[in-house]
Amino acid sequence: SKRLAAMEEELSALQSSRSSDSVQLRQLRQQLASQQEEARREIEAAAVKHATELAEAGRRLSLAQQHAENERALSLAAISDLRKQLSQSPNFGSKASAAHVSPSHSPSQPSSPSPSPTLSPPSIPTPQPHTAPAGDDAGSACAPSPRNGHVKAARA
Repeated sequence: SKRLAAMEEELSALQSSRSSDSVQLRQLRQQLASQQEEARREIEAAAVKHATELAEAGRRLSLAQQHAENERALSLAAISDLRKQLSQSPNFGSKASAAHVSPSHSPSQPSSPSPSPTLSPPSIPTPQPHTAPAGDDAGSACAPSPRNGHVKAARA
């Protein structure tokens, strides 16, 4: 009977321990569920934040691209207008060529370069003075003409 009492006492202790383990397991499950829910909310909030930032970055990129395209179109139109004005200018040939003679050709002026009196886009060749080598073309550039001033500058 002592043995039976010891076994009943052990059984009671095991049941008590099991009950305590059950309560502890239930608490752990609740904590886990709570932590999972909190993590899910944080992930969802971060995803919404990143999606919003990404959409804003996409919008800014689109505006920047549109602005760049507008600037390019304006630049091309300005270049086209300048080319048109330059080609219609009555002094495009001889006077423009004579205006570009550098000061080093004149003995009364210092040898420092002076700014060019006409402004032209980089893609349009600016007429430059041409000193012909001795030979066939010697002297042909002395009197600039629309043909000589422009063609000789292009050849140089």
